[in-house]
Formats: sequence, structure tokens, C-alpha cells
Amino acid sequence: MASRWRGHGIQADDYGGATLGEGSGTRQVTARNGWIRAVNALVAVAALSKLDEETDHLIFGALRLAEKHADHRGGGGGTGPTGGGTNE
Repeated sequence: MASRWRGHGIQADDYGGATLGEGSGTRQVTARNGWIRAVNALVAVAALSKLDEETDHLIFGALRLAEKHADHRGGGGGTGPTGGGTNE
């Protein structure tokens, strides 16, 4: 996913100092968790602003599709019966 964001000028190291392939697993986890918190905040603010369906899909369509694929992989994170989140 980070490689997709790099095409838009966003680097993983912009969010916690970690880049993919670095030896420090802790820094990568910290950066990933920071990224997740930032995206969750963005989604929450968008929900409060009551975006129309077309705009919501334009902004969050790819994110939701990626989350759906991740949920089907059952990686243990996120929502679902094996994850830590809730199905909202």
C-alpha cells in the first residue's frame, strides 16, 4: 500500500519515520499504527460532514475495497471475528 501512496508524494516515513524494508520492526509498527489512526480520524470527520455518496466513494472507495480484501485474508487485524475492531 505504501508504494501506491508514494506515487502521490506520501512516504511511509512521513508517518513515524519508518520505511518499508527497514530492520526496525517496532518503528514500522509505530508508523503503521499512526497511519491507521490518521485514516480513522479522516473517516470520522468525513462521516460528521455528511458527504454525498459520490464524493464519499471518490475519497474512500479504494480504502474500503482494500479493507474488504484484508478482512477476507483474515490477518487478525481490523474488523471481523478474528480482528480487534467492531463491525460498524
